[in-house]
Amino acid sequence: MKKILILLFFLLGVTLFQGRINVKTVETTVVIDAPIKKIWQVLIEGDAYPNWNPLISKVSDDIYEGNKLKMTLNPEFSSEGEVEIKVGQLWFGKTMVWIGRPLMTDLLSGRHYFKTEEMADGKIKFINLETYSGILLYLAMPFIEPKARQGFEAMNAALKAEAERL
Repeated sequence: MKKILILLFFLLGVTLFQGRINVKTVETTVVIDAPIKKIWQVLIEGDAYPNWNPLISKVSDDIYEGNKLKMTLNPEFSSEGEVEIKVGQLWFGKTMVWIGRPLMTDLLSGRHYFKTEEMADGKIKFINLETYSGILLYLAMPFIEPKARQGFEAMNAALKAEAERL
């Protein structure tokens, strides 16, 4: 226990010395051949997530800016189970930001982004990424990153299939 406390104080000291908390990002993309409006209709319809989303199996409420939600994550892709998030920004057709704190305060926190960009050929590039920050960042990332990347890629493929099906 003493070694863990020493390590935490060391990480806190390094963070304070740098004047910022470092950030790590897990980013995935997929190209979707569907209108941007359909993609966003799928993304904001929380009730339908269990029908298509392999990463997020349940959403407690409607998805709109400012709303606080509970989401159940598939244990194949996350050890967290249920997480609480706040929809920080929602610009339909552009970007949505979810802010979550999977652990206590600023020990480790995440900010999840969904973004869409129109491509020259009319298809849509969907970007699914999360930025992680906090004192425990470097200890946690080896455990978080592989599962997060697999979960994001599974969600991307399912979103592509669902949006192109509609």
